[in-house]
Amino acid sequence: MPGAGCEVVLALASFLAGQAKRLADRMRQHPPDVIVTSDLDRARETARFVADATGLAPELDPDLREVDVGTWTGKSHEEVQA
Repeated sequence: MPGAGCEVVLALASFLAGQAKRLADRMRQHPPDVIVTSDLDRARETARFVADATGLAPELDPDLREVDVGTWTGKSHEEVQA
């Protein structure tokens, strides 16, 4: 099924957008003083929901980028220790 992967990605994107919208609703009720986010696209997109809800401009910080841990990615602490 060539298109199945795309459907999964779209469903996940929709789910994550829903979570970001719920977060934005909460932040509207209890606005932060500042929004600081990684400069990676996924993080910036999530921060945009909160920024739109609060009127704050996100500050981008490349030091907040994910760290690639190579073969440890996706493994529990116990699996890495084994």
